Amino acid sequence: MLSGIILKWVGAVANTVDKEVLAPHLPALVAPVHREVKNSTGPVCDMATEVMSFLRDRLGNETLSQALITADKTRSEKKRKRKRETALAAIANPESHAKKKVKVNLAKREKRKEKYKKLKAKQFKSH
Repeated sequence: MLSGIILKWVGAVANTVDKEVLAPHLPALVAPVHREVKNSTGPVCDMATEVMSFLRDRLGNETLSQALITADKTRSEKKRKRKRETALAAIANPESHAKKKVKVNLAKREKRKEKYKKLKAKQFKSH
């Protein structure tokens, strides 16, 4: 729901704002559209593809490609930074990190149990 609204907003901004004004902000605008094209399916993916093709027609392939490269670089840098901060926090406070790890693993275990129960129930219903 929210991603559809964001995609419509990006399309509207790209349609109304001049290319020169839009160019510096393009990586930030393209990032959610690109993420939805890569990771989603259904109507949201279709809308994201449509917005991406509109941006390509309006701004040109070269400008859009450069914005996508910049957006990917920014995303990977943020991911690397989060990973580094997590590792540093684990070194600085190992007890709290261990508690978090136990909590996450317990949640995974519970999720696996639920999945197994659903599969078991489904299997018995089909027989």
